[in-house]
Amino acid sequence: MGNNEYSRSLTTGVIAHVEGESSVIDGHSHMKGSALVIDSVNFLPQEVNYTDRDSVEMLATSAVHTADGFYDLVKQNCNTSDPDISRNAHLEMYLALSGLACEIYMKAIIYHENLHSGKQARGHKLNDLFSQLPNRIQRTVSNKINNISTTLPTIKDMFATLRYDFEQNRIKGDYLVVFRFMEELRTIAHTYPQKEIGTVKYANGTLAFE
Repeated sequence: MGNNEYSRSLTTGVIAHVEGESSVIDGHSHMKGSALVIDSVNFLPQEVNYTDRDSVEMLATSAVHTADGFYDLVKQNCNTSDPDISRNAHLEMYLALSGLACEIYMKAIIYHENLHSGKQARGHKLNDLFSQLPNRIQRTVSNKINNISTTLPTIKDMFATLRYDFEQNRIKGDYLVVFRFMEELRTIAHTYPQKEIGTVKYANGTLAFE
């Protein structure tokens, strides 16, 4: 695509594999005249304008989609209500992914609430991100999870720490609470309107996005 004005970073919906010398797109697509139309695709500008509301809303929508992927992976492979803590269960990996999902859900909420001050929401510490959420959301989560405000500082670096668990061989704090925290944040993140998913058209060597 190069640097032409239509260049975009695809975030969901497109999967491809190679057969011989041809790239094959797996998923929903159809022909419209001489153009190949790829359906159900999220896309973002290569450079997000954090002061543009439409761009930020698309970013928040993509963030929720990404966090949902981590959430689904955890829920499909780990009994979060009664997790197996044996070594072979790889609990630390599901905790790390849950911590990352929490981070991304909170950043999505920050974008949806326009609390990012026109800049990229940064940081990994769960307690810092939680403190940036609107008071009503903090109260909602606190009413569902006892002592969450005092627990988060002890597990604030959940993802950053557990991705290198092999170097530390220990987990400290009330780490299992991250599963409930993830579920509550997911519920809240899905209360916001999500941007419509677009389409991509390919014709005569040009990609166009709608």
